[in-house]
Amino acid sequence: GTAKGSLLKLPLLPANKEYPAGFNCRERPATCEFELAYFRSDGFDLTKKGRLNILFIPGGPGAIVDPGNQTATLHRLGERHNVVYFHPRGMGGSAIDGSKTYDQFLRADYVVEDIERLRREVLHEKPWDAIYAHSWGTVIAQRYAAKYGKPKDGSPKVRSLILSGPVDRHRTDTHSARTRMIVDNLKAIYSYYRSAASRECQCRSDVYLRPLVTDYASP
Repeated sequence: GTAKGSLLKLPLLPANKEYPAGFNCRERPATCEFELAYFRSDGFDLTKKGRLNILFIPGGPGAIVDPGNQTATLHRLGERHNVVYFHPRGMGGSAIDGSKTYDQFLRADYVVEDIERLRREVLHEKPWDAIYAHSWGTVIAQRYAAKYGKPKDGSPKVRSLILSGPVDRHRTDTHSARTRMIVDNLKAIYSYYRSAASRECQCRSDVYLRPLVTDYASP
């Protein structure tokens, strides 16, 4: 949309990672970079005491928040505290142009590094007083805290987490069932779009996928 924000140029890979063959970052640096879109709350002021520095991570992946599209909670937080929200890489204003070759750069751990660079850009030496994350964003928040929030470091980069609808990817008792569900869903999608029925598919309709979704949601 027309939301006004800031852009932070970032590398597609952390410094300790090597780019795959075909990426010549020295001669074509633009192919190894992207711009991260981020926004500050209206009353953002690092000099005012009592205002906490809070990062919001949206869910999805794919959900985005901008100044014209805030929840009541974010709006309320922005009135009292310094809230920073961003479009994670590959989404919204942080879209990464390119072919499917660029899909390999859409990784949770890389978003973690984006957040740390964003912290240094916006807060300088200050830590996040809290990271408020929702759904898929809780995965990123936990990974960031695991790397940059350890108290033994002496100066953790995040002091606390607020996890809304947290996602747990480590339950061994559900791993096999989740894997089977993903495979079955993909098979159903592929077989449908390769079938004759898909030729008459009205992709702009908001109802044509309902039977498929209902099937996926059944116990």
